[in-house]
Amino acid sequence: MTDGPAPTGSTPPPETEPKTGIQPKPDAQGRTGLFTKITNPSGNVVERTRAWTGMWVVAAGDVTIVLAAIWGVIKISGSGTSGSTIVAILTSAFTAIGTMTTAYFGIRSTANTAQRLAQQGTGTPTQARTPQ
Repeated sequence: MTDGPAPTGSTPPPETEPKTGIQPKPDAQGRTGLFTKITNPSGNVVERTRAWTGMWVVAAGDVTIVLAAIWGVIKISGSGTSGSTIVAILTSAFTAIGTMTTAYFGIRSTANTAQRLAQQGTGTPTQARTPQ
């Protein structure tokens, strides 16, 4: 036995073969692997999932803030306090909703722009050349 690397045309040892009984199909370059669309989704699928997840998180946060503001207004209105307290609660809720929603869309816009520039090849930094 030698300790050198195995020849490139050899088959892998039996212990590294998949034990599922599913034989992977070769891709366009003739390579086989266990990656499928389910286990290794494309970048578009991942980005779409992130966008929808982020939107649902922001929407849930907005609904939570609205419910808290309504609960606060109902609690305060029965205690005979001035209208300025109700205005303060509603103003705070509106500010929080606006800030969170604007931040989400700003981050998404920046991420989309960066992704588009990276796909065009202009978003990657270039190495400085030293004069020879």
